[in-house]
Amino acid sequence: MRNRKKVLIISIALLLALCLALCACVSQPSSSEWVKSVIDAYYYTDVEITDADSLSPDEMVSKYLDKYSRYYTAEEFMELSYENAGNSISYGMGMVFYPFAGAVVVSCTGNSPAWKHGVRAGDIITYAVIDGERVMLDSYEDYMAFINGSGEGKVSAYILSDGTMIPLESYSAYKQSYVLLATASSAWTFTNNGLTMAQSNRDVITYLPEGTAYLSLNEFSGDAAMQFKLAVEKINALGCDRLILDLRSNPGGDLNVLTEIAGCFPAVAGKEALSSKGKAVDESYSAVVQEEKYTLSSDTELFVMANSQTASASEALIGALVGNGALAYENIFLSSYSSDYMESSGEGAKTGQTYGKGCMQYIISNTSTGEALSLTAAILYWPNGKCINDVGITAADGCRLLSAPYPSYAVNTEVEQLVNIISSQSAEALAA
Repeated sequence: MRNRKKVLIISIALLLALCLALCACVSQPSSSEWVKSVIDAYYYTDVEITDADSLSPDEMVSKYLDKYSRYYTAEEFMELSYENAGNSISYGMGMVFYPFAGAVVVSCTGNSPAWKHGVRAGDIITYAVIDGERVMLDSYEDYMAFINGSGEGKVSAYILSDGTMIPLESYSAYKQSYVLLATASSAWTFTNNGLTMAQSNRDVITYLPEGTAYLSLNEFSGDAAMQFKLAVEKINALGCDRLILDLRSNPGGDLNVLTEIAGCFPAVAGKEALSSKGKAVDESYSAVVQEEKYTLSSDTELFVMANSQTASASEALIGALVGNGALAYENIFLSSYSSDYMESSGEGAKTGQTYGKGCMQYIISNTSTGEALSLTAAILYWPNGKCINDVGITAADGCRLLSAPYPSYAVNTEVEQLVNIISSQSAEALAA
């Protein structure tokens, strides 16, 4: 009798477990159903989706949402979260082949293997050693052989236009440096854990005027806010009274990083940096008040560099500075590209303006599956009410132009042009 009772109890327990498992399977929405529910709740405007059952998540996003929205599988979302924390497992070099210039390094991540080998944005790669053969990269086909061969382990080295040979070695994880700070005599980037300032003689800008600091910020992610604050502390210690803030090719990033950085400017600290409006969002965001050592002097003269790839949080920071009186339009300098670049880029290429991304994305994750959806949740507005979405910041606003060969944040002739303008203005002011 006891055995029968025990068997009955076990059978009931197994049946209940099976029912719960079946219920869980039934109640768990498919990925497409989950994506639709997130769109219905958070997308900045109403979208009527009638064919969710027949679309994959990627297809639904492509069909109904804007170009900034994206679906992530669980694996892709893990990689994104890792990178957003300031981590990277990459060589750290971005390249483009321009018929008029060759294989151009348009970006090089601070503290990456490429950076440590001395590669910088603006460098041109003239040769690559592929399968032991020295190949000139003077055509798109040879350039692609270099790119593909690098991924297949066929490339052992490449050679810059100045003759420097760089070995292409294996690499491991590193913390990104988002900030480069330079004066006429010293320069610093961030190494090791991403919060250690180290001198970088390779990056000194000898032609900067006395009292002028140059600060390049290439993304609003990871440790960028703390790196920016430590750079401000160094600027204050050096007694610099003029700052060139380079936001060229900065694609934006995290809102919290933006409000932290905006708070380093005394005219903005504690005030509205931007506001957002959408179907489920209507908020105002204030710049975080920083410690005195992380706050620039109110007497610091500010100049900002931007280009057609300056987007999102970068444009929002400019808006916070302009809207709170910390920056005049005439002190914003935009890249105006060469005719060679414009002709090779084709229809839709932008010049003499910023990108024009005045909208905010939410990243919603599915805790049950690990997948995620990044979607536009709101349109952004500057403190003065201006919205630059799909418009950008342009010369029509009163900004000035600098001649540039192509989009890059290289310390190149654009920086020299701006320095000449600053020096000329200083001379005129002294003469007045």
